[in-house]
Amino acid sequence: MIARTWDQAISLPPGGYRAGKPIQMDGSFTVTLVPGTYIESVDFMGKEHDQKFKIEGTLLRKVKLIGQLGFKLEAQDSAFDECDMHRTGGWFVDMWGTRWKFDDCVINRNFLVPEVDVGNYAIEANHCTFLGVKMPVIKYKGDPSKYLQKKDLHFEKCRFIECEITESLLAACVDCTFENCQFLSKKSDWSKASESIKVVASIAGLGRLPQPILNGKLSVQFVAAPKQDDAGASLPFSPAGGRLSLPSVRIPQQFIMLGTTDKKASEIPDFGGTAPTTSSPPAAGASATGEIRSLDEVLRAIPTNAQLVNGGSLNPAGVEAANTQLAQALTGKKVALRLWIDDIRPTQENGHALKASAREVPLTFRGMAIPVNVAFLFRQNDVASAGKIAKGTDAAIRGTIEKVELEGRNRGLGIVLIVGDSQTP
Repeated sequence: MIARTWDQAISLPPGGYRAGKPIQMDGSFTVTLVPGTYIESVDFMGKEHDQKFKIEGTLLRKVKLIGQLGFKLEAQDSAFDECDMHRTGGWFVDMWGTRWKFDDCVINRNFLVPEVDVGNYAIEANHCTFLGVKMPVIKYKGDPSKYLQKKDLHFEKCRFIECEITESLLAACVDCTFENCQFLSKKSDWSKASESIKVVASIAGLGRLPQPILNGKLSVQFVAAPKQDDAGASLPFSPAGGRLSLPSVRIPQQFIMLGTTDKKASEIPDFGGTAPTTSSPPAAGASATGEIRSLDEVLRAIPTNAQLVNGGSLNPAGVEAANTQLAQALTGKKVALRLWIDDIRPTQENGHALKASAREVPLTFRGMAIPVNVAFLFRQNDVASAGKIAKGTDAAIRGTIEKVELEGRNRGLGIVLIVGDSQTP
């Protein structure tokens, strides 16, 4: 997760993610986004080779998904809010150079590029909803009747709302509904089609039905949408204020930052293809209430009126005041966290015998990067149970906060969290 160049498989746990710089993807591997994931303003740039994105139950906002020859995207039950998706690179094949598959997805404002050609794009969209999109012109080659409305190029049971629809795209539609859409008048060339291409388009909303289209082998008939219309995504969503939201995806107050280290994933020991998270399941046996279960909760304890920065520089008085309130709010609180462990060694801190240091977790607070370093201290009586912990693996640990403190780091801020009386399940 902290690597800026991804060259091996990764599965991001549920949570909120941003990135200050583009994530370069170099290699043939799969990126998996699971339900409950929110990604905002991250540029995934395919540098070389073919990557695959498997996306389910995710909300992506202003995300770039750009790949080269062989790039594949498979999305299900997800929403794409003003996202930039297309292929790049100088290598080509005769047909279907990249593949884009969407099942039960919602796509807002942007979809691919203004003009797509079948040499570079295979598109499968099933039961999707498109909102306010200028749908692309599709450039055909060979005999389009041989592949239109089939596996490699179709929009089936989709709903288009307030979209601009080109004739070339309309030809790829199967049982779709159009609500308050504009059908562009520019004609496509169907002279190479050997068979008829027939489209029945359902029209919803106010106004008269458009006139039928007869252009060579293409014929389009417009009919009134049925009252029981199952076109479009079944995924619940809200387009309030022009921005998509999903009830199933929580937008966090703080984000995990991707790509904070200028290294390849394979160069980071124990990268393991899985990103650490501040909102992982709590340690087994944690009580239903009263325990801090994510580092987000630690950040939320920073006073809302804290003046940590003044004139672009750290404000020592504001940091000291925030630390006083942090100590009052969190010292003595029970925690149940699951984090990656980077180091284990003997210690004599505060009467403890063993210290397990977690991998630094990059978070943000009011747009400021604040990495969090957590250390778990074990008493001599609990050292045996700590034997379950190994370097380079994630561990579920409970304990009591002994110290929490903001500290200056390289013109920025970080948080040190010391958890005493630690125990493993």
